[in-house]
Amino acid sequence: MGLNRNFLMGQNGDLKGIKAMMTVENTSSQYGFKNGYFGRLSPNPLPNGVLVTKCYIGSLNILNLAPESIKSCTINNITYGTFAPDAALTSYLKRNVGKTIPVIFHFD
Repeated sequence: MGLNRNFLMGQNGDLKGIKAMMTVENTSSQYGFKNGYFGRLSPNPLPNGVLVTKCYIGSLNILNLAPESIKSCTINNITYGTFAPDAALTSYLKRNVGKTIPVIFHFD
């Protein structure tokens, strides 16, 4: 893990913008990743020790991110805040169900 952590620190600098890969899945009207329910995220926990529990679009096209230490994430080169409604993100995630996409998690 030490070597992997050093490699990731080189990629991410101060570990405030951390790259991960999310396999998009869905259940009902939710698309993305919810720990233990649907989708996958790797690595999880992230190199800064944060266990991501939610990164999905739910009803009303609202982005759910948890824990609250995650301030926003970048998907498809667009940065979204927690609870931000976005129909374009919903469409993107729906088109990518079953695929693995890059996600960058942003912290303070």
